[in-house]
Amino acid sequence: MVSVKCRDRPKLLFDTVCALKELQFVVFHAVAGARGSTAEQEYFIRKKNGCTLETEGQRERLRHCLVAAISRRASRGFKLDVRTKNKMGLLSDVTRTVRENGLSITRAEMSTQGENAVGSFYVAGVSGGEKDANAVEAVVRELHGVVVSAVKTVGMVSTRLGSSSDVEEENRAKSSIGRLLWSKLERLSTSIRR
Repeated sequence: MVSVKCRDRPKLLFDTVCALKELQFVVFHAVAGARGSTAEQEYFIRKKNGCTLETEGQRERLRHCLVAAISRRASRGFKLDVRTKNKMGLLSDVTRTVRENGLSITRAEMSTQGENAVGSFYVAGVSGGEKDANAVEAVVRELHGVVVSAVKTVGMVSTRLGSSSDVEEENRAKSSIGRLLWSKLERLSTSIRR
């Protein structure tokens, strides 16, 4: 069993399956989903000849190839965390300032909490070097009080290789939590109907 957990992005499933195929693995069962901006994938694999991963060297090679395949297209740049009083034109001000400093927004997550606007903008430039860092600093200066932090990102990837018994145990835990939630929802909906 191979478990992949990383930031979700377009073509992620394609890249992981292609990496497995290149390594001569056959996927005989898979589960893929996302929670927020995090993708979670589990693959049950074996070699074309029917063998499973037997040595630590094989596991390490698989892990290395999956991380490389996923990281190839992962966005690199900066994450700008925003927290300020919500106002008319806030989104326009942020996007204009980012654009005027030669950066582009690769992803954004914004919401309101009461009267505040809270979220993150993922930005990148063309050079990927010191010039981009200077542009991000300029954005932070111009949007003083709006952007509360800027962090360099490189697309986090987590892979786990385990046995099928590990997965069964984890699925049992997920299943019992699911049953508990459904029973609470059923009770709530019954009490609302009365």
